[in-house]
Amino acid sequence: MKTKLPFASLVLTLILLAACSAPNQILQAGQIVLRPGDSIASEDGSIKVTFVQVTEDSRCPTNVQCVWAGQVKVLLEVTLGTEVQQYTLVTVTAFEGDVNSIEVGDYTVTLTQVNPYPVYGQATNPADYQTTLDVR
Repeated sequence: MKTKLPFASLVLTLILLAACSAPNQILQAGQIVLRPGDSIASEDGSIKVTFVQVTEDSRCPTNVQCVWAGQVKVLLEVTLGTEVQQYTLVTVTAFEGDVNSIEVGDYTVTLTQVNPYPVYGQATNPADYQTTLDVR
């Protein structure tokens, strides 16, 4: 009996954590703010967009003079039915192949902002990032 108690506690903890996770936001026109791991989905679940992570943040930090303002690259995972694809969106489309918006079903999803802005001498915790997406 003693060996089953830790396992049961683990299972109960995982169930409670799953119940506490933030629900998906509904995919609709407007501004959507997502943190890493957050998603927006159509009401029927056939379309889902998930903010995976910031893959690059080369923006010029506050209190520093830079030659170039820099950019942020954000990895999104898009599910259409059973097909899953990943896309990298950037805040500045300065280079060939850079895009800041994608077509997702009948919607256009555009990366408009990434926070927090870098501060000189302070590392940004990846979990603190927030993306603002404009959905049309």
